[in-house]
Amino acid sequence: MFKNILRLLFALIIILIIFVSYLSFFGIKTDKFNHLIKSQIQEIDKRLDVELNKVFIKLNLRQKSFSINGKNVNLLIKNESQQFANVNVLMGLETLFKNQKNIKKIIINSNKTEVKKLLKFIRAYKINIPALYLENSISEGIIVYNLTLDTNNKKNKLTFINGEITNAKINFLQKQFENVNLKFEYFDKSLNIKDFNLTYDKTKFLSNDINANVKDNIIEIKGDFQNKINLNLLSNLFDLDINNYLEKNILLSSKSKFTVLFNNKFKIKDYKLESQINIKDLNIELKKIDLKKYISDFNNKIILKNGELKFNLNKSKAVSVNIKSKFVFNKNQKSKDLVLKYSKNNLDEKYEFNIDLSENDLFIDLINFQKGINEELFLNINASKKNNEYNINNLKLFNKKNMFELRSIEFSKNFK
Repeated sequence: MFKNILRLLFALIIILIIFVSYLSFFGIKTDKFNHLIKSQIQEIDKRLDVELNKVFIKLNLRQKSFSINGKNVNLLIKNESQQFANVNVLMGLETLFKNQKNIKKIIINSNKTEVKKLLKFIRAYKINIPALYLENSISEGIIVYNLTLDTNNKKNKLTFINGEITNAKINFLQKQFENVNLKFEYFDKSLNIKDFNLTYDKTKFLSNDINANVKDNIIEIKGDFQNKINLNLLSNLFDLDINNYLEKNILLSSKSKFTVLFNNKFKIKDYKLESQINIKDLNIELKKIDLKKYISDFNNKIILKNGELKFNLNKSKAVSVNIKSKFVFNKNQKSKDLVLKYSKNNLDEKYEFNIDLSENDLFIDLINFQKGINEELFLNINASKKNNEYNINNLKLFNKKNMFELRSIEFSKNFK
């Protein structure tokens, strides 16, 4: 008798486990809660409507709840719609036994959809300036996302969104960015972007981390990126014609940090870019500069080695560039130090140039000065440019024994 009871109890336990497992993984199809789902959505906005295909009840023992699971759900507002692969409404187990609605969470898993279509849906639901700006800026792209709405705290409902955007095309700051791909997470007015990459001017940019935060109606976006920078990109960044100075096919490794501030109408309030470019072996052509009569081994070029270039940009188009590197005029020389600092603000430009010429022959006929190789000599120049006219504020050529100095030399547009 006792054995029979044990067998029966064991069989009931097995049946219960199978039943619970079935409810947890597959669920039971029902239309009992269809009206509840529609009513909950219309509590958010009466203009919203929902088309339900298959609805299942599933158990969620971890969260001591059961879920109403809808598959292939279509959410509509006006002429716009969004299709979801899954919609899960998690409710407390007491809801099964008591006549009350205890919704814990709403979890939505979207289908793949066009970014522009999602932005149109958001604007149809609520006039949204950032969504309108993005809709006008994004011409292509696919998005898939998951949305979790935690409704346990009625005073402060928590929203968590994560997803992925692929193959997007964006126009920003009058520039076109292609092949935009990223993964994102949003929580409590904070957006984090990972694995971000895009192509601009045939150059690929990669970023490990980008963060956006909203505070006092200001959207602040901060991040970093890495890329191989080319000649055209350098010209665009510095607003300078450097095509005659660098090799066309050159690629330089770059790491950058940026900050962009938007107002509540998603217009750019300020931006800042800080970048560091590594220099291994860079040939700079100086065809328009004739120094042969002063430096015998000068062949209208300078080779930078094992250095770095740092530059800053901001919304006011102020530019600063700092180069610290070793250099040679030809590959047979020993490398020496070179420092160049450049800044541009509106129409004013400033230059600071320091170079070690100890490895070079030097002859200056004007002052009857001559120096051979391996004799110590340094050149410092502090200059400025305004209205296309150059001014050498200070030029100093010196070593331990001698010093030659010029101050306040003004040149015309033709360097006379």
